[in-house]
Amino acid sequence: MLPEVLSEICTPAFVGRRQQHKAFRMQTAIDFLPQTPAEKAGLAAVQDDRYHYRFTITLENGARVLKLVSCKNHADTVLAKCDLPADGRLYLTITATEEGYHFYYGSDDQTFLPLYEDADPTLLSSLVNEGFTGTYLGMYASSNGQPSSNYADFDWVLYESSRA
Repeated sequence: MLPEVLSEICTPAFVGRRQQHKAFRMQTAIDFLPQTPAEKAGLAAVQDDRYHYRFTITLENGARVLKLVSCKNHADTVLAKCDLPADGRLYLTITATEEGYHFYYGSDDQTFLPLYEDADPTLLSSLVNEGFTGTYLGMYASSNGQPSSNYADFDWVLYESSRA
C-alpha cells in the first residue's frame, strides 16, 4: 500500500478509467482488512487532487467501516459511513444519473444497500474546478502518509453505460 493520497499532486495507488457516459455503473469486489486508521481502499471518482469522491473501507475505533468522503477544493467532508463485518469480501458500486452520483455496497454482487445517493455531480465538473481532463473512476488504496505493508485485493472491476 502506498502512502500517497489523492489530495496531493503525486502518484497515488489509483487505477482508473475515464467516465464516458452521463449514466454508468462501476463496480468492484474487494477484500481489504485495514490494520490502522490510516489505511483505506475502495473506489474513487476523481476530477483532480482538489475535487473527488473517495468510497473506501477503513478502520475507525478498532472496527472496519465504509466511508464516503467528498473533497472540495482540498476540504474533506464525510458524507456517510457505516459499520462493516470484521472481515470478508465487499462489493462496491458507483452509479450516476442526471441527479448525481450514487454509492452502494453489499456482501454479494446481487444485493446492494445505499450508502449515499444523489451526491453533487458538479463537484466533478470541469466547469466548476477549471479542469480539462474529465472525471476518472477507479480503484484506490492509500496508507495516508504512513508506511504500510498491507494490501487491498481487487478481484475485478466493471464499468458500463446505463440508461438514465
